[in-house]
Amino acid sequence: MQDFLATLVFAILCIAGFYGFYRLVFYLLIRSGQKAMAEISATLALANVIRLNRTQPMGRKPRMSAEYCTLTLEVHPPEGAPYPATTTWEVSRSALPQLQPGQVVTVRIDADNPTTIYPDIPGMWYQWP
Repeated sequence: MQDFLATLVFAILCIAGFYGFYRLVFYLLIRSGQKAMAEISATLALANVIRLNRTQPMGRKPRMSAEYCTLTLEVHPPEGAPYPATTTWEVSRSALPQLQPGQVVTVRIDADNPTTIYPDIPGMWYQWP
């Protein structure tokens, strides 16, 4: 009887583990697709770099030869007045000179949240919260 119960508990735990694993994979696939669509549908604009701070978010490591940077930008949308925005990007070290204060960079403004600013420059990636 104990062997049967042990086997039953083991089988239930295996099924629950597989179910949880597939739910997690499905969730991550959906979320990555939503992120990609948000960046694709964003509006192209220009922004002035006001301030650049190199940061290291807890528990995250950047790609090799990259750093996390918190940027304060003055965003110039195609329509409307310029506005300030703060964003965090992962930036390759070779692209850092393009982000010095006073530089103009190409960005994308999120359609649903205009304070979410994506980089439109090779070697720079938006850091999702």
